Amino acid sequence: MIAILIEKKADETVAREINKELDAFGINSEIYLLSALKVPELVIDLVSDFNRSGKEVVHMVISQSPALAGMVSASSFHPVISLNTSNEIVSYPAFAPAMIVQNSKNAILAAIKILALENSKLKKRITQQIDEMKESY
Repeated sequence: MIAILIEKKADETVAREINKELDAFGINSEIYLLSALKVPELVIDLVSDFNRSGKEVVHMVISQSPALAGMVSASSFHPVISLNTSNEIVSYPAFAPAMIVQNSKNAILAAIKILALENSKLKKRITQQIDEMKESY
């Protein structure tokens, strides 16, 4: 399961494209509109629910600011991928790690590879894609 978190409606188009590509891999994903600065209690509630759920979750945060990804990472034991939609350099403090990616295709592949660690079907599909890419050279 991929939880796609966005901070503003303008990022919904990118989130829906990611949702569609994950769906093609058979991966469930849900989009959440949240703000670390405006409704931090909702962010904490969502992350806490995922922490208690026992589900395998990857959080993908689409934002120009590192605030939401940092808050999610600091509160979750699940991996966090930060799709940075700005061209600014972003860093996170200690104990709030997030994988920073600036390309939505790479964010999708990173999430799939994380889930493939425990899913042999996904692992096989990713391995096939890697082999096909290598054969093209």
